[in-house]
Amino acid sequence: MSASLTSFNILAFETSTERLSVALAIDGRVRVEHFADAPHSERILHVVRTLLDSAGATTTALHGVAFGAGPGAFTGVRLGCGVAQGIALAHDLPVVAVNSLHALAQSCVTATNESSPSSPSSPWSAASASSDAAVLAISDARLHEVYYAGWELAGDTWRESLPTALARPAEIAVPRAGQWIGCGSGFGLYRDTLCARLGPRLAGIADTTHPHAGAVLALALAALRRGEGVAPEHALPIYVRDKVALTSAERAAKVAAQ
Repeated sequence: MSASLTSFNILAFETSTERLSVALAIDGRVRVEHFADAPHSERILHVVRTLLDSAGATTTALHGVAFGAGPGAFTGVRLGCGVAQGIALAHDLPVVAVNSLHALAQSCVTATNESSPSSPSSPWSAASASSDAAVLAISDARLHEVYYAGWELAGDTWRESLPTALARPAEIAVPRAGQWIGCGSGFGLYRDTLCARLGPRLAGIADTTHPHAGAVLALALAALRRGEGVAPEHALPIYVRDKVALTSAERAAKVAAQ
């Protein structure tokens, strides 16, 4: 690695939901983050060029690449993974595959400016949150199911205390103890069911519905400091469903069974 971690330049993508998010850090600090609506495949490379141009940099200045690895939309996750791998392979860079539910939890506890989501220069802090928190990140998985995980933050260290899983909203695992903040698109769709399921464990619901590339980037920087970057071919998506693509008949049958 040619640069110190304090001057690390890294590009990050979050494409696991309908919101495309790309962030760029120069000299270890997030300078710009861009949000855009789908289709991701038509926007992602344009956004990357825009961010690099705004920073006066090119991909040759990067020291690492990160992406939201899911769980999430299959096509979006594969796109983010492919772009990250392509850039990393071209420049012999390490890659960090970040759990998208972890990025959602990070987004929930880190100060984020979403007042102008279409702005190409929305400010975002790369520093990890430094206060304690317990976050239930729950996102829509379609077919009347959700992806979920529980993440606890102590100081600047995260711990996944409720493993990433897939379930119907009324059947998610409930944390054994503590007060938790809920966030993610799952609460927008199944708020009443999730509140009933979680009961007194749920202390509140945050407005954060999407994981952000700025959060992916912050978590990736921490991972790189721990030496956890991997070769591009080893950076893979996180699939929770055994079968990620169903036929129309299979989707209809699954929905009918629920």
